[in-house]
Amino acid sequence: MRYVFTNRTVTPMPDKDARDSFFERCTFQGDFRGYDFRNASFAHCTMEGDFSDVQTKYMTSFMSDWSKAILPPDISSSKQDLVVGVVRRGLPNLTQTERDLVLVGLNFVIADSAHSWIDGERQIKQSGRASAEMLAAIGKLFGGYPTLLERLRSTLAGEEGDRALADNPRPTEQILHIAGTEIDLLRDPRVRGEDRWAIERSLEVPGWRVHLFTLHPWPYGKAAEEEWLGVRASWWDWWRGLGGNQ
Repeated sequence: MRYVFTNRTVTPMPDKDARDSFFERCTFQGDFRGYDFRNASFAHCTMEGDFSDVQTKYMTSFMSDWSKAILPPDISSSKQDLVVGVVRRGLPNLTQTERDLVLVGLNFVIADSAHSWIDGERQIKQSGRASAEMLAAIGKLFGGYPTLLERLRSTLAGEEGDRALADNPRPTEQILHIAGTEIDLLRDPRVRGEDRWAIERSLEVPGWRVHLFTLHPWPYGKAAEEEWLGVRASWWDWWRGLGGNQ
């Protein structure tokens, strides 16, 4: 079921199917293993407890603290809050030199939600700090997170190129086409607050579906006509394969 909780302590709910839920300014405490948080939205939350096998695909988190949470090993690199939580949780295991290196990237990432953790890692590279020490540090931080570890190591090795940090400027508009009309997600008055699911419903018109992959650092989504979607229109995750964060 879809839960909508704000300004409260959240303990394990009776229904573990929490897809599409919305949580704002909540403190999570307890054992949430087995919960399905796909497409859920977390904003300004504090996460404490065991989330080691929750489902997080399409989930978004904004300004939420996951540093006291046990996270699943397959978390996506696109989930900035979760990666920052992993880093903060692992900082005490580093030497002072390693910690200083990591903080260069961490502070850059948390300064702006438009900065990805890959950008933070590149920031360390551009600072001229020792890559060997950085490799040792990320091995300690992400030893239990193979996807993140592989991505970071490939970036350090230059396999993903040296993309300039300014390559992702904030757009001046974010147009979404719905039923022959267009709206600017950056300015439309319906795109307010943090509840993506509710915003999507306010944007939809008969015969059309809308999905917002994220609201931060700017809203990005897809709209599709049900007739064009065909059988996919009956899928819960009809937007699968249309792009966006995982």
